[in-house]
Amino acid sequence: MKLIGLRENSWRFLPALILGIIIWVLFKGLDFKQQDPTPQISDFPFPEFSLEDVRTKQIVTLDDLKGQLYIAHVWASWCRICINEHDVLTQIKNKWPYNLLGIVYRDNPDKALSILANKGDPYEYLLNDQAGQLGLSLGLTGTPETFIVDSQGVIRYHHLGALTFLQFENQILPILEQINHE
Repeated sequence: MKLIGLRENSWRFLPALILGIIIWVLFKGLDFKQQDPTPQISDFPFPEFSLEDVRTKQIVTLDDLKGQLYIAHVWASWCRICINEHDVLTQIKNKWPYNLLGIVYRDNPDKALSILANKGDPYEYLLNDQAGQLGLSLGLTGTPETFIVDSQGVIRYHHLGALTFLQFENQILPILEQINHE
């Protein structure tokens, strides 16, 4: 009888145990610590495009960029991580002479311009990819994402997520310097 009584009492704790497990799973699932994404070495052509420059309203195509080594950065004003990352891009532009191509992804161009007016504008070109077609062709998984594109229009490196200054110095800068020496 005691064994049966013990089992009956054990059932009283089952809802508390299940609730505890659910809370633990939710807590662990909401742990938003950003992990350092694995750098991706690429070797495929940057997709053809014909997009308006947000500032000049002139059409820019891939042919306009050929012959230049540049860093293509996909971002949006609605992306909090992109806004936080912006200071890093400004520091990069101030320290190194590499061309930065901004791609405003599925966003209101006026909102992007407002952010650049407040935080500084490091971009040579600022493309309006409001329809998201270039982003789709690039295989974006989200914003921000950064690509190194060589003078032949080939993507040589793809960085997922926000870029830190240290990541730029340790991962991207050596690739840029290697491409410059080729």
